[in-house]
Amino acid sequence: GASLVTIHGSGGTGKTVLATVAASIHAATRKSAVVFVDLAGLGADASADAIYALIGTALGIADASEPAIRAFLRERRSGVDDRRLRDDFCLLFLDNAEHLLPRIAFCVATLLREAASTDTILVTSRVPLNVPGERLLSLAPLSTVNAASDAVRFFQNAARSARPADDGRSADDGRPDLRLDASEAQSMVTMICQRLDGLPLALELAAARLRSLPLAELFTQICAPSDVPLPLLSGGATVAPARQQSLANTLHWSWSLLSAEQRLLLSRLAILRGTWTSDTADAVAGFAPLVPGSALMEHIAALVNHSLIYSAASPEGEPPRYRTFELVRTFALEQLPLQSEAFGGRGAVEARFAAWARDFAEEGYNGLWTPDAARWTTRLVAEENNLRAAMDVASAQTAHDIAHGIDPLWWRQSRFREGLLWQTAARRKAEAENNAFLVATARLKEEQFRYNLGEPHRARPAFAAMIALLLERGDTKTATYLLHSQAILMLSDGAFAAAADAMHEGLRYAETIAESTGNRTLLGYQKRGVAVVACAFENYPYAETLCHQALAIMQTAANVGMEMITLP
Repeated sequence: GASLVTIHGSGGTGKTVLATVAASIHAATRKSAVVFVDLAGLGADASADAIYALIGTALGIADASEPAIRAFLRERRSGVDDRRLRDDFCLLFLDNAEHLLPRIAFCVATLLREAASTDTILVTSRVPLNVPGERLLSLAPLSTVNAASDAVRFFQNAARSARPADDGRSADDGRPDLRLDASEAQSMVTMICQRLDGLPLALELAAARLRSLPLAELFTQICAPSDVPLPLLSGGATVAPARQQSLANTLHWSWSLLSAEQRLLLSRLAILRGTWTSDTADAVAGFAPLVPGSALMEHIAALVNHSLIYSAASPEGEPPRYRTFELVRTFALEQLPLQSEAFGGRGAVEARFAAWARDFAEEGYNGLWTPDAARWTTRLVAEENNLRAAMDVASAQTAHDIAHGIDPLWWRQSRFREGLLWQTAARRKAEAENNAFLVATARLKEEQFRYNLGEPHRARPAFAAMIALLLERGDTKTATYLLHSQAILMLSDGAFAAAADAMHEGLRYAETIAESTGNRTLLGYQKRGVAVVACAFENYPYAETLCHQALAIMQTAANVGMEMITLP
């Protein structure tokens, strides 16, 4: 039988363009005819008879029915076998097949059985046909890794085509500067390409905007918002199909191919701005009417099949991660209120998202103080974008919990600027809800980060205010941790006596907590702190004794992280 090649990829990747070039090369090299069939004109409910009729008409068969087409192909095959029809048609190009599945798959399977071995059927589709013998060519978006990548070159060419640099106008006529090889312009173009996922149609539509917008303004409009402004990506060639004249139309076409459950899942997953695992999908999106677990994973696999989400890089030893294409995510997020209205609306998804982020951050915080700290560091880094997005929809308390959970990461990686941004976001949430305690908590952490950045700060007054608030609330445990940090800050400022007072005050609280609860971990931590102060006074024998005491406590508690920083 004939061979089948399906060019598969998301909308706007250039499947038709690639297939057209391939068909032209095929015709030229084999000196054979190419029969083109545009399936987009058939409605999604078109019958198999309608599909056969369209194909038969393209083949020039008067009675364009399935039996007539099969008879025609059998006769052709016989002629080819007898070497009488070697120069006849040998490539059937079926464009835009995705909306006709599964009927188109059965039709193609029939054609393959009846056609000659020299024939080829070339199909473009956003979804594989899954026909036996299908050779699948997955067409991914263009590379966006740097300024020399394919996407950047494509954008540059599209921009020059949209507004040629030498068109007879004066240099100061106010039009956009298309000299895209300048360093600053290259940087902006690279970020535009990355934001648009390297999708050729999106890049072409964005480049067309340079007819009226300066590059810097286009960059701001595309890259500044948290979600890509889809209306900006319109105005394609008038000769192009309607679905290719704007990105929204292309996405609507893909959306129409999904089942109700797949649409609901995609709209819920759109709230995740980073990569995610199936466990995250279960926690955020796996509620009525969707069922978490294997059933949800089947829908995820279908969305991968539709080229709407893709398998992303996963840290070694970690579960597979997925990501929704950014433009798809923006479109699906716009559909979320309509899709979820009967199931609690967008608020229900946001609440589950925030709760997942809080629980994950808390688990990560605890994991960072265990022998598994390296793995938890990797996991937290992988979830950064999602945790940041969850802060936007969380309550003040939940935002505080998320920021607190991920806080050790910034210190361990010396990412103080990032830590400052997260605590500022948490403080603003608390201010919006008039929560004075959470405001004070976040403000103290902000000042600590400013101190470590070498910026002007008010860390010592912030420590004093926060410790007083905690003691008023009876939270001596947290107050002890802050007294420890306050003392370290005082040591850095050369205030040794004040540091000793603060550290010993914390030691007294830690001893009381150990006696009342039996948990001696905080006591070990504080003994280590007093040892640090003793070193400042050059009392090294006393410091060594305290470190050994603290180390014994940490070994008993199996707290490897604290053991490592307590070794004398």
